[in-house]
Amino acid sequence: GMPKLKEYISQNLQKPKDSISGKVYAKFIVDERGKALNPTIIKGLNKNCDKAVIDMINKFPMFNPALDKEGKPIICDLYLPVEFY
Repeated sequence: GMPKLKEYISQNLQKPKDSISGKVYAKFIVDERGKALNPTIIKGLNKNCDKAVIDMINKFPMFNPALDKEGKPIICDLYLPVEFY
């Protein structure tokens, strides 16, 4: 769930040296197996903060995939704000 995701981010985000305060908004797909794929930045801060978020998403552990009405795994888009302090 979201609390686990926030915990993962706080422990694994590699903050760049030129980090500034603000949020990076990212989008990615979780496929039918639960793998995070195709991260893109919707609204970024700077090149290195944006890259840090993309790199972190590419290393996400497997998610529980979304399920359709019949309980079959489906592809799902996720939107993720990541705050830099």
